[in-house]
Formats: sequence, C-alpha cells, structure tokens
Amino acid sequence: MRRAAVSVMANIAEGSKKKSLKEKKYFYETADTSLEELKPYFYLCYDLEYINQSQGEELMKLVREVGGMLGQLIKNIKY
Repeated sequence: MRRAAVSVMANIAEGSKKKSLKEKKYFYETADTSLEELKPYFYLCYDLEYINQSQGEELMKLVREVGGMLGQLIKNIKY
C-alpha cells in the first residue's frame, strides 16, 4: 500500500520533468494505475477493521479527486 501511494507521487513528479509529451503521458498513466491499485487496499483495511467506514469513504473521496485531476492532466496532453 505504501509502495503504491509513493508511486503515485513519484511518477507525477518524474513525469512533470520529462520533455517529451509521450514520456509525460506514460508517467502520469503509471501514477493513475498506482492510484487504482490503492482502492482495493482501502477495502481490505476496512474489512480488517484498520479503518472505520467514514475513514474509508474519505480516503476513496480523495482517490477520486486525485484520479480526476490525473485524468484531466492526461487528457490535456496533446502530441
């Protein structure tokens, strides 16, 4: 779970420094994939009672927000 969360941030940072639009898109898409990987971990944390329902809902809300921003970022990359 930590690896996936760190991967989101690291791939956004790395993509932002790439000169080629193709490379930027690759890193942003990798960040988005890592973000998707976090979702089942949140459900697992809830099932194992590491977090309560409201904490799980808040985490999923944040994932959707970041996912929306990443989606727009990827969509706006024009070759």
